[in-house]
Amino acid sequence: MRTYVGAAAQDSGRLAADRAWVRWGMAAAVTGMLAWVIAVALIPPDAKLANGEQHLVQVLRAHTGQGYAAALQDVALQLRLLLSRGTSLAIATVVSTSGAAVRPPGTVLVITDAGEIIGFNPAGPLDQAIRDLAAGALATGQERLEHLQIEEDAAAYIGLSGEINLDVHAMRVRAGDPTFASMLRYLDSGAPAVLIIATRGTTGYAVVGADRVIGQPDRPGLPPPVIEDARSMLGRRHTVSRTYRPTGEEDGKNIRVWMGSYPQA
Repeated sequence: MRTYVGAAAQDSGRLAADRAWVRWGMAAAVTGMLAWVIAVALIPPDAKLANGEQHLVQVLRAHTGQGYAAALQDVALQLRLLLSRGTSLAIATVVSTSGAAVRPPGTVLVITDAGEIIGFNPAGPLDQAIRDLAAGALATGQERLEHLQIEEDAAAYIGLSGEINLDVHAMRVRAGDPTFASMLRYLDSGAPAVLIIATRGTTGYAVVGADRVIGQPDRPGLPPPVIEDARSMLGRRHTVSRTYRPTGEEDGKNIRVWMGSYPQA
């Protein structure tokens, strides 16, 4: 009887150990499956649809380090602190796109006179061109609007389809600029606001709120309908480029502005 009980106990121990190994194996399998699902989900959509392993590698390289697309409102506090500490900087803003561009209108890249990059980490040829444009504005102080393009064959090489076009505006902001600091403070407040960038016929920035206009591009300045149109955009996320006469009538010439609205945070 004692021998029987001992054997039964041994069998029971082996069964418990076998069950533990089974549970461990199932847990490892489930963990591996979840890791695979997460890894696949993190691959950019263009990469998932690409044909061939080499093409997949190219797409992943092109997307590596891109980070998120920051707007000026997202980095307003950081920029205001830099300006107050004596740092000059240049801001490059994407104002229009076409094709499979990965930087939507309103995306900013900032470079400081110390070489710090804010906004996103340049990852591909277009990103590097945006960075160079900002660096050029910082070095010369000249406001610039550039058209950047990647032809269809080159775009396919980095895993994107079709021709890619970007219009990018770049402008230097000097350390301690009180007007620009006020604009950044209002953007950072979370109140609904519209950022205006003059891209033709005049230069400069302005921020429009429900009860105020901060900043004013250089002469001839902004026609009154620009402010009216900006206020009509308050409360919704939207970007638009429009052309005005100095007197305020739209006719496709003279003064062109880009406007981007930020809803209440």
